[in-house]
Amino acid sequence: MTIMKSALARRTGTDWAGFGWMFLFFWYFSGVTQTLIAFSGVAGFQGLRQASMASALWLIPLLLFPARTKLLAGMIGTLLWLCSLAGFGYFLVYGQEFSQSVIFIMFESNVSEATEYLEHYFSWSIVFAAVAYGFGGWLLWRKVRPVYLPRQTARVACLLPVCPVDGLRSDAPVLQAPGSTDGYR
Repeated sequence: MTIMKSALARRTGTDWAGFGWMFLFFWYFSGVTQTLIAFSGVAGFQGLRQASMASALWLIPLLLFPARTKLLAGMIGTLLWLCSLAGFGYFLVYGQEFSQSVIFIMFESNVSEATEYLEHYFSWSIVFAAVAYGFGGWLLWRKVRPVYLPRQTARVACLLPVCPVDGLRSDAPVLQAPGSTDGYR
């Protein structure tokens, strides 16, 4: 009986802790690298802010389909972990942010150059860091739990992360004088 009451109580109120664990799980895959970059002095905090806003987008499927939260979070998290390994590893090797020019260089190099690069920069400590990074994601995934919202509230909540990410860029000029290309804040 008490189990049923606690489950019913969880469904009637918003599980803010569960919501926080979901966000932290998705933020982990981009936020860790961006935090390392920001605090090492390589770049500012804009990447960290963008990573936080983009992480909120991954909450949308979990809010729309709460019965499949663990499965969706696991699939999305695995994909995010694999994709984020490139930037994480690049930071560990070079101490810099991964950029588009790196992607062009990777696709322009041939197999012998790639082999030479791997022989020169391969380190077991990087493999250990990548496994530890994945282990941290797995530990956070274990904390992810469904957040049940009324259907209409869930739809509105899904629109909220889209507004700051897509509609209101934080680096865009707020006011612009007629005939001017400079924005005023």
